Parts: sequence; structure tokens; C-alpha cells
Amino acid sequence: MIKAFQVMIFLFVDVVKSLGNLVQFCYQLGLELCQLLVA
Repeated sequence: MIKAFQVMIFLFVDVVKSLGNLVQFCYQLGLELCQLLVA
């Protein structure tokens, strides 16, 4: 039972990290698009 709980937490952390990377990627992409539009 404890083991399953640890695995769930590990997966949850992994998903959160992936979302963080995705957000960062979208943010970077957004900045570049804005610079293209403004330029």
C-alpha cells in the first residue's frame, strides 16, 4: 500500500514537471511571436 502511494507521488511529480516544461515552452514561443509581430 505504501509502495503504491510512493509510485503515485512519483508519477504526480513527473506530470507536474512535464507541465512546467510545456508552460515554459509555450511562454518562450509566445515571446518570440510577439517580437515578430512588434518588429
